[in-house]
Amino acid sequence: MSEQIREEFDISVTPAAIQKTLKTIDITRKTVTQIPCKWNKAAFLQQQHNYVLNRVTN
Repeated sequence: MSEQIREEFDISVTPAAIQKTLKTIDITRKTVTQIPCKWNKAAFLQQQHNYVLNRVTN
């Protein structure tokens, strides 16, 4: 893995540093998934609002 990092990013890293990073890094679906632009548009937000309101009132 350190060889691949050196080749791709042109930096030197030790296996111990990689191991430490993997132990302490916090990777979740929310931290790596990009939010689609349409999720921030008014029409989409209104649809979500209407859906939730409908679920609560019915």
